Amino acid sequence: MNPRRLLLLRHAKASRDDPSVEDIARGLTKRGRLAAQSIGRAMRDLGLRPDLVLCSPARRAQETSALVAAEWQHPPPARTVPDLYDFGDGTTVLDTIRREAGAARTLMLIGHNPAFENLALRLAGPGNPDLRAAMEQKYPTAALAVLSFDLPWHYLTDNSCALTHFIRPSDLT
Repeated sequence: MNPRRLLLLRHAKASRDDPSVEDIARGLTKRGRLAAQSIGRAMRDLGLRPDLVLCSPARRAQETSALVAAEWQHPPPARTVPDLYDFGDGTTVLDTIRREAGAARTLMLIGHNPAFENLALRLAGPGNPDLRAAMEQKYPTAALAVLSFDLPWHYLTDNSCALTHFIRPSDLT
């Protein structure tokens, strides 16, 4: 059986230069744009093309999504999901996966910390301790956790996945 894959991509580096800009409207920095492109290329090279992308409505997440998708010859369908503009313990993100994943075998979400880090750590069961340690140390902007799971999405729960990749932009230079 071909396992399901969950790709949790934290948005790339966003600008904080203008305090008058609302959080949801903050765009990517030059460094963020380059990191999103690098992650997109790495995903392409590793064959990590999602069947569906669910993205936070935040401008920085939307820009990250567009830059990553531009690296693929045939970008996957993408939807904006307001519930992914979340900064909690990962429960809202998990509920979104269960509700929105549908028939996707490989699902990518693009959103925010600490929700993505919290969820990735919750879902990752025993497995590669080095990957988990790297993720526990820091889940930086534009970092991608790839989790593998053998059951339907509604069975996704704590410790139910294998963490197969944790890719940071700094790993790609």
